[in-house]
Order: sequence, then structure tokens, then C-alpha cells
Amino acid sequence: MNALATLPVLLAAGCIGLEPLFSDTGGGPSDDTGPEVVDYGDLRVQPGAVDFGQIAVGSSGEATVVVSYDGDGDTIVSAAAVSGGSGTMVITGMTSLPTAISGDGEAIFELLFSPSSDRDYYGELQITTDHHQAQEITVTLDGVGFDDGGGGEGPDIAVAPGTVDFGLLDVGASQTRTLTVSNIGTEAFFLLDIETTPATLTWDFDPYMPLEFDPGESREVTVEWTPAAIGTLHGEVVFVSDVAGEERLTVLASGEADDICDICAPMISVDTGGEPYAMTFFAMSLFGPDTQQVRITNSGDQALTIRDVYVNNDILAPGGEFSTNWSGSSVTLDPWQGTLVNVSYTATDTAFDIPYETFDMNVLHILSNAANDSDYSILLTGTGL
Repeated sequence: MNALATLPVLLAAGCIGLEPLFSDTGGGPSDDTGPEVVDYGDLRVQPGAVDFGQIAVGSSGEATVVVSYDGDGDTIVSAAAVSGGSGTMVITGMTSLPTAISGDGEAIFELLFSPSSDRDYYGELQITTDHHQAQEITVTLDGVGFDDGGGGEGPDIAVAPGTVDFGLLDVGASQTRTLTVSNIGTEAFFLLDIETTPATLTWDFDPYMPLEFDPGESREVTVEWTPAAIGTLHGEVVFVSDVAGEERLTVLASGEADDICDICAPMISVDTGGEPYAMTFFAMSLFGPDTQQVRITNSGDQALTIRDVYVNNDILAPGGEFSTNWSGSSVTLDPWQGTLVNVSYTATDTAFDIPYETFDMNVLHILSNAANDSDYSILLTGTGL
């Protein structure tokens, strides 16, 4: 049968050396060909490679990777992510990052492999640190999914993947994952209900239940997590059916919620040195243009992208010309990062140029993805002699 199962991968060994040196002293699965321990000087990664072995489709295999440090001071582990594996390899739990580890401190990463088809899978766990010998650590992940043939005669329910990981979410934000419910047996069964815990974990399934699944039939279920407070999700999605022995098939759900942002958006602040939405220039043709600076700052807590900065000049009766030194390429600003733009007024004759906001003439535009003002406009006035 294909009820959720976890098969622990036990790996242990030792090695030494300033550059990564490997040694395999046994204790792991017989088909594990990767290094079990990797030393980067005083930083150790165990195991250096993970082989989940053969896991039945609809079931899961688990492994734990530990980064430890016994040097002087501390080292920062700042990020971790899994790539590859066609979405079947995920981090189900880990030490809150970034974290400083010192002495015998360690950062722990719990992994799960839930194959969705009969094939080989390859992925990588990538860990970022500030250690001078191991700024980017790659732990290779291998696993084989195989079809165990279902439960033989009769109905048989399978849900893939066997776990869902929502990753790190801001409190109040939402993230969805998709589960596939299948009948891998030889007779039909009825899906009677779907239950989720806690209340912040919900599901969306279009057909009404009870719903009959014919042999070989599959349907997708969307599961959504909207954390209401800081903490770790230890949730369950339970599929209730009339399949004997598998009346309640459980998929584990994990995730981390934190107060990542307060505004949760990019915001633009503009400093002209005077009025926030107006600039005044005075230029004499003998002495060249009057150039002033505009400072653009991201006052939000998500990345601000400045797409363009340009001027629409007076095309009816211009006496001078406004211009900027913007390159034309977009610029991305992290929270509270800023950039400067030069705005110039050049007079070719005695003139008095005023803005015509209705006709969008003598107006400076700053285009961005800012939540508060995506088209920040500044009215330009110029006097020329």
C-alpha cells in the first residue's frame, strides 16, 4: 500500500583536512557512494552527500544534514535552499537563519524525498556561510523512485508528494502547494473528506465530496497556509476515504513564519532639496545649465526597482530644455538604499518655462514598482537669461 511512510537515512563517518577531504567508514546505506563527512578546516558538513536510496512512489525518505563549527569566534550560516529534484526534494525543517554557530554549535537541515514517478532524481542542498573556506557549500542529493505496484487487487489511494514545505513566510502572507490524489489500485474508491490542522492550513478542491476515483484516475488538491503568528508549522492534511486500511492518509505540512516585514512593499521617497513635487531652475546661457540633484530612496522593506527617469519638455513654446543623466537602464534598490539623478535646465535664450501638468509638459517622471507612487512626478520651472 502507499500510505505515507518515512525511511530514515543514517549516515556517519569522519575526515580531516583544510581542503574538503572525504572518508567513508561505513554505517550508511549500501548504495551510498558519496562522502559522509566533509571538513572545511574547522567547519564540518555531515553528510557531504545524501543518497535516499529507493523510495516507493507515494512514500517518503528523510535525511538530516548538520553543519558544525569548532573554531575560534563564530561563523554565520545565512541561507539554505534545495535545487533540482523536480520538486520531490525539500527542506522540511531547519535552524532559523541567519544563525551564528560557535564552539560546538551546529545548524541542522532536515530533508525529505517524496518521488512522484518511477525514475532517478538528482538535486542539491546549497548552504551559504561566511566561513573563508566554505562560503558556498553544495551537498548532492540522490534518490530513486519506484512503483511498488500499488496494493494489488482492490482500491488503493496514493498522495504525492508525501509532504509539503511552505518555506519561510511573513505573518499574514499566503503560500500554496499542490497535492495529487491518485487511485493506483484495480477498483474504484470514494474520497470522503479532506481535513487540515491547524486552522491556518486550508485546502481547495473543486469537485464535491464524496468523489469517486476510478482506477488510474488522479486529481489535484491545492493546500494553502496563511500563518497568523510567528512560529513553526507542524500541520497535517488528512485524506479520508473508504479504502480499507488507508481510511486516513496523512500528508505532513511544514513551514516557518516570521515577522519579515512591516510594510511588505517597496516605497519611494524623493528628496529634491526643497519642495517634494516641484523644482525651480535659473540658468544663464553664458554659464551653462543649472544642474540639481534628486535623491531617490527606497523607504519600504522590499526591493524597489526604478524602471525609468525622464522629462517631458514643453513642445509648444519652449524657451529652454530640461534633461536628466539617467542611463535608461533599470536600477534596483534594497530597503533604505538610495541613488542620485541629475536634473539640468539649459537656456538658449531669455525664457520662462513653467510646468503644464494637464498636458504633461515640463514634468519629471520617476517610474518604479513603488506601492505608494509608481509614477512619481515633479513639476519643473526654469528661468533663462
